[in-house]
Amino acid sequence: MSFGRGTNISINGKSFSIPNADISGLTADSLSKLSGLHIDGLI
Repeated sequence: MSFGRGTNISINGKSFSIPNADISGLTADSLSKLSGLHIDGLI
C-alpha cells in the first residue's frame, strides 16, 4: 500500500479514500473490525 496524499482502499468493489491524517487510527481500528467480520476467529 502506498501512502500519498491519501490512501485508496477497495473493499467488495467499493472504494474508500482515507486522508493521511486518519491512516494510523482508522486502518488499525476499521480493518481489525472488518477482519473480525469476514474472518472471525482467524486472527
